[in-house]
Amino acid sequence: MMPSRARSTAAIGLLLLSAATPALAQNNPIPNIDILLQKPPGGSALVVGETGRDGWFRDPIPVEAGEYQVAAACPPRRQCPAFRMAEVLVNGRVIGPDARGRFVFLVGSGIGQVRLEARVLSQPVSIPR
Repeated sequence: MMPSRARSTAAIGLLLLSAATPALAQNNPIPNIDILLQKPPGGSALVVGETGRDGWFRDPIPVEAGEYQVAAACPPRRQCPAFRMAEVLVNGRVIGPDARGRFVFLVGSGIGQVRLEARVLSQPVSIPR
């Protein structure tokens, strides 16, 4: 167990790091995160775009009929802060995470394209007590 002084120093260090790096604070938008679209189960994930400065990705995406899963990933060869997919909308309709935490939606036949919106935010920073 850490002595009280060391614990305080660690907490202050994390607070300073958090203040110096805004993306580490909770709920800040995270730019440059890949947005992936996949046809489960086991379909290959396609990078459909990247989040902007506001943490949002917004674009029309060509689709076929079927089920799709939306996910976010740190691009290869890049370091990313801890992040989470905060919101997903398909054609303006909010898609909540399912029981397994996945953002899944269905596309009917004859649709051809959906407007996908996804928001990526930073994860909360936990400070040791």
